[in-house]
Amino acid sequence: MRGPVHFFAVDSDGAEPDGNTENSVQGNWLKNKLTSATEPWKIVYFHHPPYSSGKHGSTTGMRWHFKEWGASAVLSGHDHTYERLNVNGLPYFVNGLGGADRYDFVTILSTSQVRYNATYGAMLVDADSDSITFKFYNTAGTLIDTYSLSVSNPSGIAAPSGLQAQAVSGSQINLSWNDNSNNESGFDIERCAGANCTSFARIALVGLDAESYSDPTIAAGDYRYRVRGFNASGNSAFSNIANVSTSAPSDVFGDDFNDGVIDLSKWTVGMFSRSVSYLDLRLPVEEQDGALKIVPDSLVDGTHYNGIKSVRSWNLTGSSATVEVVQAAENKAVTMFAVGTDKNNWLAFRAKGGTLYVERRVDAVTSNDQLDYDKVANRFWRIRHDSATDTIVFETSADENTWVVASTVPRPFPIDAMRFELSAGASDAITGPGEAVFDNFRFGPN
Repeated sequence: MRGPVHFFAVDSDGAEPDGNTENSVQGNWLKNKLTSATEPWKIVYFHHPPYSSGKHGSTTGMRWHFKEWGASAVLSGHDHTYERLNVNGLPYFVNGLGGADRYDFVTILSTSQVRYNATYGAMLVDADSDSITFKFYNTAGTLIDTYSLSVSNPSGIAAPSGLQAQAVSGSQINLSWNDNSNNESGFDIERCAGANCTSFARIALVGLDAESYSDPTIAAGDYRYRVRGFNASGNSAFSNIANVSTSAPSDVFGDDFNDGVIDLSKWTVGMFSRSVSYLDLRLPVEEQDGALKIVPDSLVDGTHYNGIKSVRSWNLTGSSATVEVVQAAENKAVTMFAVGTDKNNWLAFRAKGGTLYVERRVDAVTSNDQLDYDKVANRFWRIRHDSATDTIVFETSADENTWVVASTVPRPFPIDAMRFELSAGASDAITGPGEAVFDNFRFGPN
């Protein structure tokens, strides 16, 4: 025990001499201990997760009646990911990001609410007699997930979670959250003004099963939001607080590559869209003849790429990034324009062997659409955020005046801190790869 928290350890290994089933010696012990414990928070932990979307998946034999016995939450590991699930109102956490090789998510369970595997991290749990809050931070100190429970909850409603706020214009913010219960009458949405404000006030009530709301009543500025469920018996605990700014993206960024040297205040040599093992700094990346040229290797085995990436991050909300592809590399060498945050989350155009790939990589999973690459009709590539629909639009043009939509997808991740990349290379020994030539990069409001 630690203060108001009572921890219960279980051996989930199949080699446990007394068995690892619900009716085993330890199963009966846990049932008796949970039902008789008086602490407000009862945490059960063991190695193999009853529910997991990761590589190893769910250990179904560990799906005991934890909730019915009085558990507040179940913690496990085994899969090298972070995942929070909600099964019939009981939170299950999988945390295996302590330092070993990270795993991909394989089959996403319907009860999964938050998944993360971009880098390592740890959980921090704060508890008192009234509430307990589970937080997951990555090694950079970024808060990835937070989830709270409260004993002062006569409504019996599980608090909504995963609240996100997205500014779609200078006067509208869209909210989304996870409904973790099935007994609410609706949701109470509260807002306060200011980056560190605490004086929340109700702005709307929405009906049961709602998981989104658009707030069109604000002026440009910083805001904080929170949401809770309600029914005739009372209110749930509040969700996490979502912070957002409606300052319209006024930043502009461009480069016509006419300096004869890469502008190191804007760009740095390298890539964010690929693992460091792809990067080969031997490949020439130079400004020549008023353009940026990248020359892939010829007849060299292995994977060799190089390019430039923006020094700072930019807010893509309501904005677009465009580049002119004067010439794409040839004979299955790759020419790429990417917008993203890291190797696991990006949007891109990629030309290879007569095909133009329109790609999305989300949580380390890549998908794409394909079209025949026409170097005249597809001379300009643009990636644009449409605020009205909150979608990402991939477009090409022959003259930067008339644009043709290549693909449109829902915004797959936050886009308020995106970097830009222009790169080229090859993954095979290629004869005559030519060179990738970029010009007239532009970023700014739509």
